[in-house]
Amino acid sequence: MKNWKKAIISQNLSIQKSIYKMDAVGLRILIVCDKNNKLLGLVTDGDIRRAIIKKINFELPIKTIMTKKPIVGKSTDDHDDIQYIMKSNKIIHLPVVKNNKIINFISVNEEREKKIYSNPVLILAGGHGKRLLPLTKKIPKPLLKIRGKSVIEHILKKVIDSGFKNIFISTFYKSDLIQKKIKQKKYKVHIIKEKIPLGTAGSIGLIPKKFLSEPLIVLNADLITDVNIQNLLYFHNNYRNDATVVAKKYEMSSPYAELTVRNNKIINLEEKPKYSSLINTGIYVLNGKFVNKITGKRKVDMTDIIKINLNKKYKIGYYPIYEKWIDIGSINDLKRARKR
Repeated sequence: MKNWKKAIISQNLSIQKSIYKMDAVGLRILIVCDKNNKLLGLVTDGDIRRAIIKKINFELPIKTIMTKKPIVGKSTDDHDDIQYIMKSNKIIHLPVVKNNKIINFISVNEEREKKIYSNPVLILAGGHGKRLLPLTKKIPKPLLKIRGKSVIEHILKKVIDSGFKNIFISTFYKSDLIQKKIKQKKYKVHIIKEKIPLGTAGSIGLIPKKFLSEPLIVLNADLITDVNIQNLLYFHNNYRNDATVVAKKYEMSSPYAELTVRNNKIINLEEKPKYSSLINTGIYVLNGKFVNKITGKRKVDMTDIIKINLNKKYKIGYYPIYEKWIDIGSINDLKRARKR
């Protein structure tokens, strides 16, 4: 790995700033060292996801969640030694040290040969985008441009580059314009034209059943995200979920000081406290049996499907993300996406 030195961070860097660093470097791992380059630990994207699940405070230093005794190679190890260490320990990253100081970092190309997935992908592009008026008066929200390309082009590129070939796009509002863009760009996709607005789940019923023998990936067509779809699908299958909802940590702060009271007495006062919660990102993986009752004849929202099945014998999990995710629901969101 040529740019591994850019992934070196201090153990006292906050988890939140470490996430920014991981995103900026473009790797899915960070190397924690002291000022003398002594290796202290490693942090993977998996460590970040586990921190989200455990609701760990992101203001804490990264040493809180790092792997403190990673497997390492030595400066005296040759190529065969390195390969043996990585294969026998089933790891794709290996720091190489000399006198406990990191001198190299070996990383196996995770993609190796490009895999082709037969799982169906449904992109929901039928909404009116009313919160984006007047921009959406003449063109549908998925055709709004970011960095010279429409939102739906960004999504399609991501899905296609990830190796998925069975792609469906559900349309309603200004469907003809979306179809024209798809035809113009020569994307090989299936267009679903809704006769009535079917919500965020109803169009699943219009996908031929033969495609639903494998888990279905669903994405809203108003998202810009760096989420790795292959990893998401692996997570869904590995945990044997019937449905997986992609979730992101969302932080809010109160503009006021918050009082904690007891027996008519103030026992604490906190200035502008912060709160965090996990929000639904509009990305899902769903097994066929989870959605087989959707007919495609009436409006159904995904949140309704999830709620209805919560108390049934389905395993509904969530996949926590730290990656970039922007929901282009308003003009301010669109401006933010265009700046990044």
